[in-house]
Amino acid sequence: MSQEASAKIASYLLLMMAYHPHCQEKLYNEIKGVLGDSDRDVTDDDLKRMPYLEMAFKEIVRLFPIGAMLQRTVTEDI
Repeated sequence: MSQEASAKIASYLLLMMAYHPHCQEKLYNEIKGVLGDSDRDVTDDDLKRMPYLEMAFKEIVRLFPIGAMLQRTVTEDI
């Protein structure tokens, strides 16, 4: 994934968290529960312990697709 795509996903995530403060609070508590007050880098093991964060990212990608979308045209009745 490119840096631009990652930045767009992060921007949309922040936007949606601003619109849904209850989700923001839940996400904050999950991240705080896993990382605490440390300023270390996030590991793969940390990410595995944050299912709400994963769900939030997946929902952002669903709502705001970053890549090209394929559109199909039906050429005959089904």
